[in-house]
Amino acid sequence: MSNEASADMSMDLGHPITKDIAEAHGGRIWFESRFGEESTICFTLAHG
Repeated sequence: MSNEASADMSMDLGHPITKDIAEAHGGRIWFESRFGEESTICFTLAHG
């Protein structure tokens, strides 16, 4: 497996795992992006 394929696989797994963690702590996760620019990953977690 190439490094590029490995990176793609880890990205495919990263979002569902991170989403599960955020939701387990009363939060959420979402992505913001604009065409031709980098994307931003945003998340919230419940306080207390």
